[in-house]
Amino acid sequence: MKITSDFFKSCAIAIVCAALSIEVSGEESVHSKTPLFTTCQGKVVAGYQGWFRVPEDGSGANEKNWGHWGRDGKRFGISNCTTEAWPQTDEYPKTYPTDFKFEDGSTANIFSSYDESTADVHFKWMSEYGIDGAFLQRFYSYTRNPTACTHTIKVLENCLKAAKKHGVGIILMYDLSGMPRGKVADGLIEDFKKISDSINLTGGDKSPYMFHRGKPLVCIWGIGFSDRHFSPAESDVLKFFDFLKNDPKYGGCSIMVGVPTYWRSLKHDTITNPEFHKFLEKYVDIVSPWSVGRLILRGDRVDTGGGLSHKEEVSADIAWCKARNIDYMPVVYPGFSWYNKMHDRLKNVKFNHTPREKGKFFWEVASSAVSAGADMIYIAMFDEVDEGTAIFKICPNPPRYDGIPMLDTEGMPSDHYLFLAGKFHDLLKAKKSLPMPKR
Repeated sequence: MKITSDFFKSCAIAIVCAALSIEVSGEESVHSKTPLFTTCQGKVVAGYQGWFRVPEDGSGANEKNWGHWGRDGKRFGISNCTTEAWPQTDEYPKTYPTDFKFEDGSTANIFSSYDESTADVHFKWMSEYGIDGAFLQRFYSYTRNPTACTHTIKVLENCLKAAKKHGVGIILMYDLSGMPRGKVADGLIEDFKKISDSINLTGGDKSPYMFHRGKPLVCIWGIGFSDRHFSPAESDVLKFFDFLKNDPKYGGCSIMVGVPTYWRSLKHDTITNPEFHKFLEKYVDIVSPWSVGRLILRGDRVDTGGGLSHKEEVSADIAWCKARNIDYMPVVYPGFSWYNKMHDRLKNVKFNHTPREKGKFFWEVASSAVSAGADMIYIAMFDEVDEGTAIFKICPNPPRYDGIPMLDTEGMPSDHYLFLAGKFHDLLKAKKSLPMPKR
């Protein structure tokens, strides 16, 4: 199915009709009239997976289910490990023992994202180090599985409570990974209504839910990639966009879309249909290209695989967006590795694919983006130890076993990447590249 001009005309008619319904319905909006954050400009926001589970955490996981710690959710142990770094857990009120041992023989514990105390620790760190908010990841599969839906709404509720307590913002991010072809919008709409009604995610006085352009921001990640079928025309997902924009009760939202790195040139990782750009112009308030695993640090210069430096790529992206009144949020990450997770599935997977270099990679990616004109930053990710992108506190000396390499801090403190993330505000204020701050 192709996106055609007639297709967009029909969408325009639907938008007008929806707008008229707002005027006559009289329904009260569920969104806060007094949000703490009215814009993402000048903000540093980190992605938050919240998907780690252990059997004893009350989430209903069985003895073989260690979500995102062990392979395929099975027993987490020396022969079945998918994590690339070990969390520093001494500040967590509640942790769980594993089969892993530190060098001194002590048991290496882990946390569960299901525990309210875990969210409290994480959002406390965000507040202390100057991270303004978190993108709460919500995968399409969660919306279709009743058990997973209930459990993940509990995690969202924990994060909402912690965000209120610590003055940190939150944004809902729907990840369309695993989305089937065909009719999917009704399920997404139902899920958004359920979350809004059950935990009042975007409502309430002085809500921590982050607004942009004066409207609650919702992110939809995974549109336009060439290696999957999530182009806007291959499902009815546009119905969900219309709902978020125009529903009289739940709509009135700003929308951010997570797109491929080369979304502007329609090359490499992006669908080639030029109608994709028309879709962005019609629906999107913020474009956020996914760059994880695609950038290389060469000296002090960050390069992409597309022939331009990262700074040149971001500059050209921003120019395109400004000409169409669209904002831009680049993705910044500390490094990347998924050897323990993928080495038996993919060929030529190496450990520490994108080295952190004691924070130099992280800082230079952010510096090049800001010097190119970016005025807000999306960090991938706060807690994702299973792809080696976590910026929260990790063990300087993790458990070490043959065949299970782990990232350490290269002699830096466990909080080094939280420290650097907070210092991104210096870049945003200066609007230019700055030397990496020293500890």
